[in-house]
Amino acid sequence: MNANMSTKRMKLLIERFFEGETTLGEEQAIYAYFRAGDVDEELEPMREMFLDFSALETPESLSEEGTPASVAAEVPSAVSGDRTSKPRWWKVAAVIAVVLTLTFGTKYMADVRERDALAAQYGGSYMIVDGKRIDDLTEIRTHLEQVLASADRLEKQFGGRTFVQEAERDLLGAFDDPVQRAEMKRLLNE
Repeated sequence: MNANMSTKRMKLLIERFFEGETTLGEEQAIYAYFRAGDVDEELEPMREMFLDFSALETPESLSEEGTPASVAAEVPSAVSGDRTSKPRWWKVAAVIAVVLTLTFGTKYMADVRERDALAAQYGGSYMIVDGKRIDDLTEIRTHLEQVLASADRLEKQFGGRTFVQEAERDLLGAFDDPVQRAEMKRLLNE
C-alpha cells in the first residue's frame, strides 16, 4: 500500500477519534502513527496533541518496544468500518445527567403547579387550629382533607341519614294529633 492510502486510513481513524467512536486499539494505532515520525504534512498540526495523548497510555497496553501490540490488527478493522467500540464514559454521563434533570425538573414543575393551584383556590385563607393560626396552604389542605374524611365517616356511621333528618323525625313523632303533625311537617318543609 502506498503512503497516500495510509494517510487516508489515518484521516478516517482521526475523524472517528474526534467523534468518540474509536476502540482502544484504534487509538493506539493513531498514537503509533504519530510516534513513528513519518507523519503526512497535512496531519502534522495534530502531531503534538496525539503525542500528548499517547503519553497518557498505561504501560500495560504497550509492548517491549513501546508500541502498541495490537496496532497491526486494529488498522484494517478501522478501514472496514468496524463500529464495535464501547460508548465513551462522557456519553453515558451525559445521558444520565439529562435523565436526572428531566426527572427532577418534571417533579419540581408539578410541585410548583400544585402550589399555584392552591394559592389561586385558597389565597389569603387561614385556619385556627387549637388556638394557632395556620397560613400555610399545604397545611390548610391537610386539615381540610382530615375534616372531610371525618364527615364521610360520620355519614357512613349513621347510614346516610343526617342529624337534621333524625331531629325532624323525632319532632314529628312527638305529635299524637295528625292535624298538628301535618302542620309541623308543612312548617319544616318551608
